[in-house]
Amino acid sequence: MVVPGVFDVLSAKVADAVGFPSAVLTGYGVSAAHLGEPDFGILTQTQVLDVARRVVAVTEFEAFNRFIGADERYAEDERFKR
Repeated sequence: MVVPGVFDVLSAKVADAVGFPSAVLTGYGVSAAHLGEPDFGILTQTQVLDVARRVVAVTEFEAFNRFIGADERYAEDERFKR
């Protein structure tokens, strides 16, 4: 299965419009798109989740086929595991 990487609402809407059933949102993609910087932990968990929520709100990707990158800095955070 080919799954596109999305980094904001526009890229997610494009992936959705051309028929992809799912997408991957990564911290690196969000950081690069929003700050022009690699993912060095500059963005907070809340900021990445805000982008993820906006992507989910405007797309019709199949339920449970939305993947959000959660790397090691959030691994122990119980709020992120939900």
